[in-house]
Amino acid sequence: MNGKKIDISCPESIYEQYVQKVAPLHDSRASSLPGMLVKALQCLRDCTTVLDVCGGTGRIARHLVNQGYKVKVVDSSEDMLRIARRKGLDVEIQDARHLDERPASYDAVICLGNSLGGIPSKAGRNQAIREMARVSRKRVIIDCANRLCDLAVVWLPMYVRHWAGCYRPGLQLRKDVCSGRNLGEIVFHDRELDAVLYHYVYSSLELKEEMERAGLRVHAVNSILARRVALVGDKRREP
Repeated sequence: MNGKKIDISCPESIYEQYVQKVAPLHDSRASSLPGMLVKALQCLRDCTTVLDVCGGTGRIARHLVNQGYKVKVVDSSEDMLRIARRKGLDVEIQDARHLDERPASYDAVICLGNSLGGIPSKAGRNQAIREMARVSRKRVIIDCANRLCDLAVVWLPMYVRHWAGCYRPGLQLRKDVCSGRNLGEIVFHDRELDAVLYHYVYSSLELKEEMERAGLRVHAVNSILARRVALVGDKRREP
């Protein structure tokens, strides 16, 4: 960032500032959902009610409503939900770590679009997964940008080029890596938006373990080595 120092002591504040800038652009990408997400949503065929956690502008929820599902969108950002509300969706401001919903009140809970990584602590992310499992009757579906793949395909080549003196910041995704204090933690500077974003990049195996600790029986929708991985966690039946 041209030597500008970024205060990353409060990742939640960073995320809120980024969302304010990105919300109006959130639906400007392709109208159709990526094939991996479409495949993941097919796991909802035996469900009727769905809670979309960190559902943002309701892009995925709108797709599900068109398919006949009853969907509620929750997110911590009023900027995102304002757009979802204009689409006629049922929305409410809620913190994924403390969902204001009764136990087993939805057939399924989804958290897609790599949204879980925006929660700024491991304890907070684990709490969110437990909350999703608590609210779900049948299953939980979460996706992640796979850290193992990103390290091999994006970050390692980027750092090698930087070490060799031939890397130009912003070349990849028009974003600069500003800081990454722990493995998986990344702070971006988005040059197009002139905004900073904190994000945690999971490995698919790590996310699988966290979902299993929440009492879910987990399987992958696609290869765990893919760039984006969707994991489905079925609720364990009481004996």
